[in-house]
Amino acid sequence: MKTLILMRHGHAYSAIQSGVARDEDRPLSEDGVEGAIRAAAELKNRKIALNAVIGSPLLRAVQTAREISGAFGLEPGVGQYLGGGFSVSDMWERDIAPQLARHDSVLVVGHLPGIGILAGTLLGKGELPLPAGGFYVLKLETAPGKLEPGGATLDFAYI
Repeated sequence: MKTLILMRHGHAYSAIQSGVARDEDRPLSEDGVEGAIRAAAELKNRKIALNAVIGSPLLRAVQTAREISGAFGLEPGVGQYLGGGFSVSDMWERDIAPQLARHDSVLVVGHLPGIGILAGTLLGKGELPLPAGGFYVLKLETAPGKLEPGGATLDFAYI
């Protein structure tokens, strides 16, 4: 059985607060960095052994993925289809399923609404809410490949 952790990036500054022109360049706030560190500690406390961490290419997700992966001695990867503007099927088929084919436990850092829609799809529900820095730990019932609605069970939620 594979473990998939779907996480929303940590709290980020607004474009105005951070002085950047593009949404993609918004960094984590201090609360966002601290929240990612707490999330990594929660995963370790629950004895979840991560094999891979991937995040969207947007700065706040890259920073969140870096904090989580560093706590597990891993290097984060970047999922080009996790950054928004792509379908949940694209996220799954192009970024997530290939990681799950190689690893038993994968953490994915993304954004709303995509990460909430993906969690809901895998659990056979509608879009699920997820606060900044929160995550769902899912156990996949089927082999990774095609996105299977209802193909996972919720192990626990950190929200």
